[in-house]
Amino acid sequence: MSRTSVKRSSRALSILILLALAPACRKPSVQSDVDPPSVTPPTAVVTMPIGTQTGIFSILYVLSDLESNKTNILAEWSIDAGASYFPATRVVGVGDGTSSLKTTPGGIGHTFVWDSAVDGVGKPAAAAVRFRITPSDSLPGTPGTADFTVDNQVTVFRIDAMAQRDPHMFLRATLFSPCQDITDDDGGIPNVHPNGVNGQVQDSLTTDGDGDGFIDSSPLFLFRMFDQAGPGGKMELASGRFATTASGDLMPGTTRTSVTYTNVASGTLLSVNPGTTKPYAPAVIEPTGPGFVTDPINYILKSGNSDIPFEGFQVAGTYSGDPATGLVNGLSKGFISEANAEDVVIMGNGGSTTLAGLLAGGGSCSATDDRDFGPDGVTRGWWFYFNWTAQKVTYTGP
Repeated sequence: MSRTSVKRSSRALSILILLALAPACRKPSVQSDVDPPSVTPPTAVVTMPIGTQTGIFSILYVLSDLESNKTNILAEWSIDAGASYFPATRVVGVGDGTSSLKTTPGGIGHTFVWDSAVDGVGKPAAAAVRFRITPSDSLPGTPGTADFTVDNQVTVFRIDAMAQRDPHMFLRATLFSPCQDITDDDGGIPNVHPNGVNGQVQDSLTTDGDGDGFIDSSPLFLFRMFDQAGPGGKMELASGRFATTASGDLMPGTTRTSVTYTNVASGTLLSVNPGTTKPYAPAVIEPTGPGFVTDPINYILKSGNSDIPFEGFQVAGTYSGDPATGLVNGLSKGFISEANAEDVVIMGNGGSTTLAGLLAGGGSCSATDDRDFGPDGVTRGWWFYFNWTAQKVTYTGP
């Protein structure tokens, strides 16, 4: 064999070796985010909720697809056994969305949180509902359905009197003026309500200060399927729009916050946390049964133009009458951290300040310190306690 032939054979062998080793030397391939073309459509299976549902609640379902393609869904409800369907209103920010949902051949669980009250289902009487979830990728999928009962009969109480009992708020008229407690009176400070912070709160509950035709503030308790002799159930905290103290609906754009409550026949319903109150007068009233108490939640309390974010927020009140026509000795409590209190701006006739800047220990003029520890036992801030009463009202909202 000639030298030229040997060189050609060696070169050919080298190329074969390089080709054989090439897969191990290449960079790892990057998987595409684009789903492969769908060959088989996705499938939805809906889990039937247990018992009668009301207000805002979760519907569980499973999505499966042989290609594991991401899937969109359409959620709908029917009150005529599926003869006609209507879009279901999803509560944004909780549960899963409605697009690009993950699937596997064996199925992945998802949650749709439905606001059945906004859709008018189960009003004025309970209704049999068929709920349908239809999946799709590049192909329309196989829908899943579940049949259950929705009851959105609602009993509503509106807060008609409220006072902040702890902590108190402090202010100076000028840099060199004495420090004044402005919780229940103005302390002689111009532009402060004559009856202090609580006087301003009370005015907002009974008058139309901005002249828009509605009382300035109408905090509501919406009891779903209300039965004060039962174990408890679901209720919602919301802001109403009331032209009179007796009748109104929901404030446009407001959030209804769902919470579980428990009925208690006797004894203390809700207590102050040990070591979190000062000997202010009047003292915090702790309600007793028969009444209700809610589970603790994170809640944003609307106060004028301010949003106050509370942790561990709870509400309790004593039933007045059976069936109740009012709630008495009501107590709301919740914790706000120093950082959040410094971000809350309080607007007044004389200007603005932060919530922390009005509180003892938060930069106010008070030489005392009302700060507490939060639910985690570490974070510093303030536990707030509000006493209130509420009356049953005519409600035309969801």
